[in-house]
Amino acid sequence: VTATGRLLVDGAEHEFLVRADALVRRGRRTCIAELKGGTEVSKITHRETRRQLLEYAAVFAVDGVLLVDAKRRRIHEVRFPERTSS
Repeated sequence: VTATGRLLVDGAEHEFLVRADALVRRGRRTCIAELKGGTEVSKITHRETRRQLLEYAAVFAVDGVLLVDAKRRRIHEVRFPERTSS
């Protein structure tokens, strides 16, 4: 599944394509899912995986983001709390 992301660089808008593994629905919720099969990449502590999920959260208009650890047969819902100013 794909979505178009948008960002501003020095006031000029740029678009980019984001591709995720799956769009899943359960009841009234729709989530974007990323499937990982490797030992390290399937962990949220893996920097590239975490950045990928953060990008999905910012670009896709969904209710949630899922990290699917295919090797361990686990599904994790990942949320990024809103940042508050300090």
